[in-house]
Amino acid sequence: EPEVIAPIISQVIYEAVSVAGRMKVQLDQEEMLQNVLTVAHLTEDNTSSMLSDTLRRRPTEIDAINGFIAEKGRSIGVDTRVNEGLVELIKEIENGMRNPGRSNASEFRKLLK
Repeated sequence: EPEVIAPIISQVIYEAVSVAGRMKVQLDQEEMLQNVLTVAHLTEDNTSSMLSDTLRRRPTEIDAINGFIAEKGRSIGVDTRVNEGLVELIKEIENGMRNPGRSNASEFRKLLK
């Protein structure tokens, strides 16, 4: 499902770079995207810690990662709707309101600009 996931990854990175830029931290969006895609490819057969946590219905590190980006974005006026949406989705999985799985990615099509 790269055609569904790639735009989500790209938007998450765009939002993070936008927040960082507003905070006077310069990041290279294209470099970050390539790094994320490379790591995703190299670890595609692994089970990530967040997936492992969601499968076991344990709390994840979502607040420390995407939650941080979303919170900073809100406080400085940067649109972080995809990061916010990821936090909400993972929280729903953590709380047993949704099952973990790749089908959840389609939820984000409506959030993309």
